[in-house]
Order: sequence, then C-alpha cells, then structure tokens
Amino acid sequence: MKKPFFLSVIISILFLTFVYFRSSNINFYNTEFLHPLFWLLIPVTCLLFLCIFLRGIKPKSVFVSIFIFGVLSFLILSAVDPVCSGIVCYDRSTSALLISSLFSIAYFIILLFKNRKQST
Repeated sequence: MKKPFFLSVIISILFLTFVYFRSSNINFYNTEFLHPLFWLLIPVTCLLFLCIFLRGIKPKSVFVSIFIFGVLSFLILSAVDPVCSGIVCYDRSTSALLISSLFSIAYFIILLFKNRKQST
C-alpha cells in the first residue's frame, strides 16, 4: 500500500479513538450508539470478504466509499425514532441492518460489473 493512504488511515483511527474517549455521550455501554454500529458492520464485512475475490479493484476507492456510506448512514440513523406496535418493533438497529445490507448488495454488484469490464 502507498504511504499516504496508510498514514491517513492511522490518523483517522487516532482521531476516532480520541473522539471516542473524550465524548461524554459515547461509552462502551451506550447501546443506542453501539448496536447500530455492529449491525452496520456485519454486511460491510461480508462485502469486504467478497471483494477479495475481485481483481482490479482499488482498495482505496472501496474504503472511501464505505467511509462515506458510514457517515451518511449515521446521519440517517440519528433521525430514526423507534416505533413499536403489537406486531413489529422498528428501531435503529433494524434500520442499520437494512441500510447496510442494501448498500453492500448494490455496491458488490457495481464492483462485479466494473471487474468484468476491466477483465475483458
């Protein structure tokens, strides 16, 4: 990997760690924040695993797309209010899983078509 990309990843991780430890609203037991995060990561992890088998895909573009998706999904999820009825309960975790699954499927299809065009 190139040094500037590696350096930017390290700086981003350090910044996120600093924000995590300095914020009073974000703690490990804050389930309202962490449960949607874990539900977002499950389909994205599957997407990254499937991207290993594609050739000619730039990791930097994939990570940038996932980062942009993460920021946008947290903005969307912050506006979701939990709705519970006698039949179904719809909350942030369900929304996170739904949004992340749709993104992962659509992005993998785009990468698959991009990979086919580059291999021919």
